[in-house]
Parts: sequence; structure tokens; C-alpha cells
Amino acid sequence: MKESVSRFCSFLLRVGTLGDRMQGEWIGEVPPHASSNAYPVLRTWIEYLKEDDPQICFLPSYHTFLATGDSYKSFAYSYRVGKSTIVGIVPETCEILWRKLQPLYMPVPKRKDWETTAEGFLNRWQFPNCIGAIDGKHVVIQTPPNSGSVFFNYKHTFSVVLMAIVDHMYCFTVIDVGAFGSCSDGGIFARSQIGRQMDSNELNIPPYQQLPGAPEIGKLPFVAVGDEAFPLKINFMRPYPGQHLCEGKRIYNYRLSRARRVVENAFGILAARWRIYQRGFSCNHRMWIKLLKQPVPCTTFYRKLHNPHR
Repeated sequence: MKESVSRFCSFLLRVGTLGDRMQGEWIGEVPPHASSNAYPVLRTWIEYLKEDDPQICFLPSYHTFLATGDSYKSFAYSYRVGKSTIVGIVPETCEILWRKLQPLYMPVPKRKDWETTAEGFLNRWQFPNCIGAIDGKHVVIQTPPNSGSVFFNYKHTFSVVLMAIVDHMYCFTVIDVGAFGSCSDGGIFARSQIGRQMDSNELNIPPYQQLPGAPEIGKLPFVAVGDEAFPLKINFMRPYPGQHLCEGKRIYNYRLSRARRVVENAFGILAARWRIYQRGFSCNHRMWIKLLKQPVPCTTFYRKLHNPHR
């Protein structure tokens, strides 16, 4: 546990201060209603923050806001500050933390990173040449004014989509945030920067490689895996459609679904740690993007904290 605390203190020092405007402001305690369910690192962070460097101004109210998903008003009461103060703190802190954390825990993947992920998928999930699992998560929002049906999804709720590539250890590699809930996962992927770069071979994906134990097949490309909503491409694989399949196709679907399951589990971990994903967002579109993307590198950090030899 001491090693984990020291790692987290080192992480705090890397992130540094939250801007001159916030210097010396709130470093409080976690509200009672959040202490049992909030992000586990939160209490460790609050406990050691003051001892490490009192000038580092992280805001427990901000992380607890994301971890519990409560309203601005409830946190204004909990921390004895005005609602307008909390409303101003959250977006500014989101922007600064994303700018600090993303290069550390979600950098742009290089060829070596993809190769490490492919080795992990082979050893852990028995799926070779796999660079990640892709899927989209619908995050419920309140109906924006004059938005028509662009946010209305197949679940009969209004949502925006968080699309992500996840590695073999449930760590987020690449994300795309803010697509309309009415769009399909395949359409969102095709229009996203991730999909365009994959099609134009700009993601530093490694060259073709032989499958282990099958040299007679020759070299095959590295691929990402997804469900039936995505198209079949040279760098993307999906399950065989239908129910009455031969044995070989059924085995392939089983192996692919086993590898693809990591992205579903990663979204489950994300929503369990940050309960704001389970509540309806009631802010403007620009704020949605900030609130949706900022917990992702924090979750990846927490995964790597407990899996240093991943």
C-alpha cells in the first residue's frame, strides 16, 4: 500500500498546480454520502495531499462530483460554497486535469505500444494480432433545447456517445467523445478521427505478422475487434453474422467475443468508479465533452497503479 501511495503522490507532483486562480482554495473532506462509494484513490489523495505539498490545489469536491454524480447544489451545500463557485470550478478543473493527465496516461500510441497490446491479447485472451477492442457507450443527457431527435437513441433516451479503444488490461488507449446518440457505432467510428486515421494508415499500426503456430497462412494484418455494428475492414474484425454457423465460425466468434469483452468491462469499470456516467447530464454540449473525457485517463492511471507490470 505504501508503494501505491508513493506512486500516487508522484502522480500528483507530475500534474502540478491547477492554475493561479485556484491557488489556496478548497482542500476539504469527502462528504459523508460519498465516502463509501467514491473513487477509492480519492480518500488516499486527500489524506496525503496536504503532507506532500500544500500548494497543490486539487479539489476534492470536483472528484467527488464525478464519483457520485450528485447535483451542483448538493455539493455547494456539502462544501459550504456557492453553487456558482462549483459550476465555475468543474469545467476549469476538467480542462486542466485532461491537459496534464492525457500525455502521461493516454499518449498517442506508437508502434511498440500496439505490439505490446497485441502480445497481451494473445497471452491473456488467446486472440493474435489484436491491437484493441472498440465499442461505444451511450451516456444519458437531459434533452437539449431545440435539438430535435439528433440525440435520441435506440434505447429511447437522449445521449451522447463515448467511443474508445481498450487494451487487454482494460486500459483506455484512444477515445472519441461527443457524437450524437442517434448515430450508429459504425457511423460514429467511420466519421471519427480514429476511424479516418485507421483507414489512412496513420495510427502507427505494425506491419503484417505471422500468426503463432500457423506459418502456412502467411503474414496477416494487426486488427481491432468490435461487434456487429462495425464494418469488416482490413484492420478491423467483427463476428460472423447469423446463428446456424459451422464449428470453425462458432469458435472464431467465441474467441473474438472473448477479446471484445474487455471494452465492455472497461466501460463497466468506468461507470462504477465515476457514477456521473450513470446520471443524466444537464449541461451544455461543450461541458459534456469535458466531463465525459476527463475521468478516462484517471481510470487508466488507477488500472496501471494496480498493474505496474502490465
